[in-house]
Amino acid sequence: MKRNGTLRGILRRNRATVTLQTYTILFGLIFASLTISLCLTAGPQSTSTPTSSILTFFSGTSRPSSLTCKKPDDAGVITKEDAYRMSSVDYMACCGAGHRISKIADASYLARKLGYSLRSFWGYCDSVEVFDYLFGPQPLSDLVNVTDIGRFTRVNNEVGGFVKLIRKGPNKSCACSSDKDLADSEFYSGLRERFSAKAQVDDFRRRHFANVTSIGIHIRAGNGEVGDFASRGRSIHDKERWLQRIVTLILNQDWGPSILFVATDTPDLISKFRVLLRGKIPVVQFEQQHPPPGSGVFFGERGSVINDGNVCLTGWEGAFADMMLLSYSDVVLSARPSSFTQSLPLSLVLTKPKLQRRTVKAFCEVNPNATEMICYEDYHEWCCYGDTSFHLDGIQKYEYLRVPTFGFVESNLKKIQDRAQGDCIPRPGGVKQKCLPYDWSDFSITTKSVRLKNEH
Repeated sequence: MKRNGTLRGILRRNRATVTLQTYTILFGLIFASLTISLCLTAGPQSTSTPTSSILTFFSGTSRPSSLTCKKPDDAGVITKEDAYRMSSVDYMACCGAGHRISKIADASYLARKLGYSLRSFWGYCDSVEVFDYLFGPQPLSDLVNVTDIGRFTRVNNEVGGFVKLIRKGPNKSCACSSDKDLADSEFYSGLRERFSAKAQVDDFRRRHFANVTSIGIHIRAGNGEVGDFASRGRSIHDKERWLQRIVTLILNQDWGPSILFVATDTPDLISKFRVLLRGKIPVVQFEQQHPPPGSGVFFGERGSVINDGNVCLTGWEGAFADMMLLSYSDVVLSARPSSFTQSLPLSLVLTKPKLQRRTVKAFCEVNPNATEMICYEDYHEWCCYGDTSFHLDGIQKYEYLRVPTFGFVESNLKKIQDRAQGDCIPRPGGVKQKCLPYDWSDFSITTKSVRLKNEH
């Protein structure tokens, strides 16, 4: 009897659960039908220009309450007015080029998971915002899946809920997520297409990378940089001997007719490569302005940038041209540990379709003494079978990449804020940005003032 009573109780609970689920489904269907009906009967969209709509938004006369309801024949069409209303992850950058591009990829992943857009602030070269100059605003075509409006979450340098990656070889569990790998590849591909110097990069590739195996090598040697860079053991102590070993590693590979593209913050290394490889492998570089030998770099690990507008912007553009060319190389050599290669180049060379490659192993790491080199076929092999200690021994115990933890999205929810009217107007000089605009080109910015263009 007790058994039967228990069974009857279970059946009653199951019937109650089914009834609740049925009501939930019916309510959802009714709500969806009403939403569709409202969209189908809605009047035509506003015919105001994007600039006038943005001026209205920032003047405080309106507050976004919903995205424009699209008619069926307008499905997927996003306007700039919509983009300004959309909720966003606002990424505030720090430090060097590789660090910034790696961390904004994490911010992009958070935005993707939240269903938000992505905005970024990298600082000013005089009155020009750096990220906007290099890549512009997020394309409207990327925003079709953004549904939330009127809110933002601010990310300062690093996204919460990520942890340092330590690779421990094939006998340990793999910390990398294929979902994050794919998201990074898509994000970096988009940046590569939007890059301000894409035409120059493409021209360089046509002139130098056609019909040969392009070997892209990156050497973060510091150009005399001191402080944090030197104290962490990242300097090359005997450059001549180290370069000879690198050349030996390159010549021992069976890559066929090749060309060596050198990306470095220390330009005197390029001439040394030419001497060591004369008559064997041609050496090329992307022409750009470097700081004088021994004077460090344009932007260091602690985020310092020079304030001369033209020199500052060309410095950023030259660095990212190097990064893009590395990502187009058939094989990338990470000769010295750096987030510069362990970001966009690593992602794009290892996710390139194998049928389009000239080499199977597309990314190689060199140990600190340049006596050994290990190459990888894809991102999974690099992350799950590689060993951090191989190329970072004596420098640090973890990679420059970070990986999301389970539940990292939830850990960022408490930081979400409502976006108040007028808060996202850019602020000049060193004034702290509270939240960010969608498109910096809609504003006229000087070192002392900011105003909307075409403002009446």
